Amino acid sequence: MILTQAFFLIAQAFPFSQMKAAPPPQKEAAMPAAKQTLPPAALSEKSTILIQAKARADDLVQAFETFKKEKPTYRIAARLASGGSLSDILELIPMSNGTLFIVKSSSPMGSKTQILSVDELVDFYFP
Repeated sequence: MILTQAFFLIAQAFPFSQMKAAPPPQKEAAMPAAKQTLPPAALSEKSTILIQAKARADDLVQAFETFKKEKPTYRIAARLASGGSLSDILELIPMSNGTLFIVKSSSPMGSKTQILSVDELVDFYFP
């Protein structure tokens, strides 16, 4: 009985009904003020760089020449934007405006020449 009275005295001294509960945690953290001021396109994970066709052609030729110098006995292949690939590339010649390439490659039937746009060539690799 003494324990019961002690409990009631403690309950009256500390009214639990008047205590405020902690606010529930927020589901999403607030974004920093700097990020909120950026346009939605700047917040995306992907970015786009605009490059002139001539500059892109020069970069691709430079990359191809670097591969040839690095490992002259290796075959060089290229990935295409269409999902395909070219293998055994011997020579990459940019056209004067920088929008097209003359690509010479070897095949079982001899040398093969193709014309590709700058946009079609994605990158080079050693197969």
